[in-house]
Formats: sequence, C-alpha cells, structure tokens
Amino acid sequence: MDQTDRNALDYESCRRVWRRVSPELDPYPEEKEATDCPAAPAPDLKGLQEMIEGELGDRRAYLEAARRAPNPAARRMMQRMAEREGAHARRLLAVYYLACGQCYRPALASGPGETLPWRQLLRQRYHQEVCAARQYDQAARSVGDPCLAGLFRELSREEDCHARQLLGLLEQNILAF
Repeated sequence: MDQTDRNALDYESCRRVWRRVSPELDPYPEEKEATDCPAAPAPDLKGLQEMIEGELGDRRAYLEAARRAPNPAARRMMQRMAEREGAHARRLLAVYYLACGQCYRPALASGPGETLPWRQLLRQRYHQEVCAARQYDQAARSVGDPCLAGLFRELSREEDCHARQLLGLLEQNILAF
C-alpha cells in the first residue's frame, strides 16, 4: 500500500483538510446512538436452544402419546397438544433468528420414544408442562426485551393450560386404566 492509499484511510488528516477548505462542514459527523429505539439486550442463545429442543421433545412425546391413547378424545387432545408444542418451537426458532441472524438447526432425537403406561405418561407430561411454564415465567422476568418477555409470558400460560388439560384427562380416565 503506497502513501496515497494510507492517506485516503486516514480520516483525521482528511478532516483537517476539510476544515481548511470548508470550515462550516463536518465531513465525518460523529455517529449518535439512536435514542428513540434502544436495542434490547440479546436473549441467551443457549437458553433459547434448550427451549426449542424442549418444545420439539414435547411435540414428539405428544405424538407418541396420541398413537397409544386409549380413546379417540384423548388421541385428539394429544394431537392438538403436539401441534401447539410445534408452534412454540417455531416461534422460538424465529426469536433465535431475530437475535443472531442465523437459523438454529436442532438435533432431532431418533429411535423409539419412551413407552410408559398411560397413567404414568400423563403424570410425567403434567410435571414437564408445569416445569416448562415455570421456566418461561422466569425467562419473562429476566429478559430485557419487553416484546420477548410478553412472548415468554404467553408460552408460560399455554404450558400451564396444557398441564390443566392433562390433569383433566387423568381425572376423566383415572379409574378406567
């Protein structure tokens, strides 16, 4: 690189030349931070990855439960819950992309799922939904972005609703197993 190339990149020397030629102009105004729309801190990407994988695992578990459901009503409920868990995963994937500009490709589990008796499966799913609701509630309280906090609160409410639905299904069929 010769001397003229280096001078072209030397903003301070260019600024001095501009001051002599046209003192009223500032060729390189200092950038000011936007005050009307402050950037929210980025969410925890590792935590988002875990949430996405958890939702996809829940979806898979509900699809497996739907195949083994003892009656058509329970099967439909499990299928609806699998659809909702898949929707949760897609929303979180969109948040991940917004946060870092990259698509996250979760590792998908292969092989047969867990085969628990129906009552135990409902019990396990109930506890996992309650834990997921608590996790989203904590995430909503700790994230700095109000939009993301709202999404986490909504996901927490939906997971809580899933837990109540599972409890209702267990109540309806507790003596039938």
